[in-house]
Amino acid sequence: MDESSHEVRCPHCGTEWQLDDVEAQQAEFHCTECNQTFPVQADAGTDNMLPEAPSLTRNIPIDEINAELDKLVVARPGTLRNAALFALSILLFIGVGLLKASWESLAIIVFVLLFHESGHWLGMKILGYRDVRMFFIPFFGAAVAGQPSNASGTSRAIVSLLGPVPGIALGIIGLVFYVKTKQPLFLPVSGTCLFLNAFNLLPIFPLDGGQFMESVLFSRHPTLAFIFKVLAGIALSVLALLLHSVVLGIVALITLIVSREAYFQGRIICYLRGIKNNEKPSFAGRIPREYLDAILPELSAGLPKQGVKAKTLASRAQSIWLKFSTIPPRLGISLALLAVYLVVLLAGIGGSVAVYASRERREIDKRTMDDGKTVFVEVRYFDNTKLSETQLNEQGLYNGTEIAWNTKGIKVKEGSWVDGYWDGEWKFYDSGGALHSVQVYEMGQLTKYSTVQNGELVEIPPGQWPFLLKHQLPKKPQGTHLKYR
Repeated sequence: MDESSHEVRCPHCGTEWQLDDVEAQQAEFHCTECNQTFPVQADAGTDNMLPEAPSLTRNIPIDEINAELDKLVVARPGTLRNAALFALSILLFIGVGLLKASWESLAIIVFVLLFHESGHWLGMKILGYRDVRMFFIPFFGAAVAGQPSNASGTSRAIVSLLGPVPGIALGIIGLVFYVKTKQPLFLPVSGTCLFLNAFNLLPIFPLDGGQFMESVLFSRHPTLAFIFKVLAGIALSVLALLLHSVVLGIVALITLIVSREAYFQGRIICYLRGIKNNEKPSFAGRIPREYLDAILPELSAGLPKQGVKAKTLASRAQSIWLKFSTIPPRLGISLALLAVYLVVLLAGIGGSVAVYASRERREIDKRTMDDGKTVFVEVRYFDNTKLSETQLNEQGLYNGTEIAWNTKGIKVKEGSWVDGYWDGEWKFYDSGGALHSVQVYEMGQLTKYSTVQNGELVEIPPGQWPFLLKHQLPKKPQGTHLKYR
C-alpha cells in the first residue's frame, strides 16, 4: 500500500476508498455510494482503516470472494426477468404435475400455492425487501425470495407468517361456505388450503415454520437451532423406519445435513459475538470487511481442503453475516408472535381434520345374500367414491368380509372379521392392484406374515416383522358407530 494512500471501507455499503494523507486525518469521510458518513480516525471511536488481510483464502484471492459477495447483494434487474422466471417455472410445474394429477386437482394446488406465496411476496414488498421474486419448484411447490433491507427479526418472522396465515383463513372460509351451500368445489379447495398451509407451519427448515422459529428463537441462541434440528432429524428418522417411508427418510436425511450446517454456522456466530463483546453491528446488506476478515478463517477451517470455490465461501459468509446481524424481536413481541403461530397452526390442523371428516361418510346397506340371509354392510365413501364394504353382526361389530379400494377403484385390501377382530387371511395390494403381502390372524393376533419377492410369496420370520405391524390392531373389538336397527 502506498505511504500517501490509505484504504478504508464504508461499514454501511462495503465500498473501498483510497484516501490521501489529508483525507485520512479527517474525523469523518462521506461515502458517495450510499450517501453515509463514517469515522476514519482510530481515536474517533471506530477504526475503519482496514487491517492487512490475507490475500488468499484457500488459494482463492480475496478479490474473487468480494466480487461474489457483490453479486449476492446487488439487486438484479427487475420486472421482466422476474416475470420470465415466474412464467417458465409455473409452466414447468404444471407440465410435470400433469404426469400424475388431473387438471382439476392441479388447478387447485396451483391456486393454493399462488395465494400462499402472494402473501409472502406482498409482505416482502411492504417491508422493503429488494429483488423480490416468486417461482415454482416442480415436485415441491413454490417460493418467494428477496434481500432484507434491515436486521429486524420481527420483520422476517412476520414475512414467514404472511403465507400460512391468509392460506389457513381462506381454508376456514371455504369450509364455512361448504357447510352453508354444500357446493362440492369448496371442500377440496378448503382442504388443500388447510393441509398445505398447516404443514408449512411445522417448525422444520426450510418450511415457513422453521424460518419463523429461526427469526424468533434461534437468532438469540444459535445452538438451539442445532439441537432442535438434530432432534427433529432423529424423530423423522425413527418415524420413517416405523412407517417404512422413503420420503420421510429423505426428509430426515436433509434435516440432519442441515443440522450440521446449523452447528457450523452457530459456532462461528458465537465466535463473532465473543470477539465483539456481543455488540450488535449496524446492518449492511453486504458483509463489512472487518467481519469478513473474521469469518473467512473460521469458515475455511471447516470446509474441505480442495475444491472450494469463491462463490461457496461468499454465500456461506453472507449467510452467517445475515444471521449474526439479525436483531431478535423483543420478549413481548416474541410471545405475541408465538401465540399467533400456535393459534394458526392449531386452526390449520383442526380445519384439516374437519375437512377430512366432511369428505368421508359412512352408510349402512341392507342386503339379501344368495342363500336368502339378510346382512348389514357398512359402506365408507370419500368424495362419493366408495372406499370399503364391511359386513356387520347383530351387535354392530365387524363380522364377515371386508373389501377396500383406493380412490381410483383399485382393490387395496381384502380379508375377514370375526366378532370385531381380524381373523383368517388378509391380502394387501399395491397401487396398481398387484398382490403385495399376505397376513394371517387369529382373533386379532398376527400369526403369519408373507411378502411377494421376485414374483413369489415368501414368509417372513417373526423377528423381522415391521414394528407397527405387530401393534397395528386395537385390543377391543371394532364395529360401526352408526345405528341401523
